[in-house]
Amino acid sequence: MSDTRPPADRPSPDEEQLRRWLGEAGPRPDPGAERTQRVHAAVQAAWRRAVDARRRRRRRTGLALAAALLLAAVLGTVGVRRGWIARSPDVVASAERVAGVVLRAPAGHGSVERLARGGALRIGDVVETATDGAVAVTYEDGATVRIAPRSRVVLEDRRSVRLEHGRAYVDSGHSPGQAGFLISTSHGTVQDVGTRFLVSVTTDELGVWVRDGRVRIRAPAAGGDLLVDAGRFVEIPARGEPRHGTVGPADPIWEWTERVAPPFDLEGASFERFILWVSRETGLRVRWADEDVLTRARETVMHGSIGELAPRDALKVVQTTGFAVRLEDDRLVVGRTQAPGRAREGAPRGAPAE
Repeated sequence: MSDTRPPADRPSPDEEQLRRWLGEAGPRPDPGAERTQRVHAAVQAAWRRAVDARRRRRRRTGLALAAALLLAAVLGTVGVRRGWIARSPDVVASAERVAGVVLRAPAGHGSVERLARGGALRIGDVVETATDGAVAVTYEDGATVRIAPRSRVVLEDRRSVRLEHGRAYVDSGHSPGQAGFLISTSHGTVQDVGTRFLVSVTTDELGVWVRDGRVRIRAPAAGGDLLVDAGRFVEIPARGEPRHGTVGPADPIWEWTERVAPPFDLEGASFERFILWVSRETGLRVRWADEDVLTRARETVMHGSIGELAPRDALKVVQTTGFAVRLEDDRLVVGRTQAPGRAREGAPRGAPAE
């Protein structure tokens, strides 16, 4: 009878030769139960060692793959956070905080999209805020521009914007040798000399308020250049004389900027650093009850997160730190919490520490 098995199922010449040799050798003697058990144990041990070796190889391979994926993720994150400038040279900033409705009209075409936190902003982009909208735009060099509700801003380059209408607050992050941040308007230009300032533009008027530092204003209606120092403001109408006045660091005109203040990283920060952040963003000066309170504040390490709470709202976290903070006029007074039934314990001692 012919062999109808497919070629893959037919025995090879070597298999046929082995079959003949086994047939010629005849039956083999019984090795006995003890020897059989030893051989079985040896074979099982060898099999386990082989399986364990394969598992270790797979584990190393898996760990190597996981490490490679993690490295790729880290590099990708760094690329998003730090490398987007290099990949796209026209990107100059990103939206660090967004509140309410904020729209972005990309440069070069007319489509409009809603701006989200982390969104990249390019030269020529137009940012417009709705009645409930505000946004903090952070530049690669650390400068921030906070745009108030009902405002429209065009990003002109890495150190300047055009404020078409509304208000914009600049925290320039100015350092020696660095060009000042420039805001241009239909009424003139405002450039910082290392400062935080607010610019307001309407159809008929340009207003500038300086929180700290100094700004230089170049406006035809002002009759030449003006220098405005910290704690001062000037309003320049299109027709008429400029009006000058004073403004405090905690004046209500700054309050809207707190809503989109860059977030504070609470984890691992000292309580002193947290309070100084609140002070800087609100303009409220800090008064430490005594030197012991200040020392404790420097040594107290905070944990957790305040999320996107505004600075004044974030003060609620002090309830868990053993500190008591109260507002007196334009000051934050920081003392100790008092234990129930021991009203004098922790009371201020010595001269206040500013």
